Amino acid sequence: MKRSSGFTLIEVAVALAIIAWVLGSAIFVVSQYADERLRMRDKFLASQVSWNQLMDQYLKARQWLPVERRGLNEETGEEKQGGRIWYWNMDVKAAMGKDFYRYQINTGPSRDDVSTASQFLYLVVPSQ
Repeated sequence: MKRSSGFTLIEVAVALAIIAWVLGSAIFVVSQYADERLRMRDKFLASQVSWNQLMDQYLKARQWLPVERRGLNEETGEEKQGGRIWYWNMDVKAAMGKDFYRYQINTGPSRDDVSTASQFLYLVVPSQ
């Protein structure tokens, strides 16, 4: 009886099935990584826009801005960051204490969806 060396068709099919499963899983993981990377980039950029608006409010409260910019109290706006336009809205509420306010900025990629990032800051704003 002669014994032939090599793989049977079943062994080759099983090996190909295992390789296909591993490659499919790897592609899925890389795809998830890419999606998460884009989501984190958007969240970072939106947070930067929110932070810029909060710092403007802080500078206004300290009267460190030029006089022509101190009186601007915009509630909504847009800012270019990372090569795209981000829309933000500001919600100001009185907090406990005299002249103490909570400024919250919500930022997103469209006027209808400003939920990518949200930051807040408490400020003492002296009465004029």
